Amino acid sequence: MFTLVSLAGILIRIPIITLLHGPFTSLFGLLPALQPYAARLGENAALAVSVVVVMFWNFFANRYWTYNDIE
Repeated sequence: MFTLVSLAGILIRIPIITLLHGPFTSLFGLLPALQPYAARLGENAALAVSVVVVMFWNFFANRYWTYNDIE
């Protein structure tokens, strides 16, 4: 079960990064001081959001599905 939850986390993470990379890159591109780094910052911001979402997914899915028999 633990492996399935982790694989589902990867499948959740990929679309989040794909969907958020463009908007975050555009957002950082609006700031003149950050324009040279906009692509890298957009990628890192999208990754940070996806890590937080998947972290909560993994915690709650494992808590209530994988380890539901432990008191």
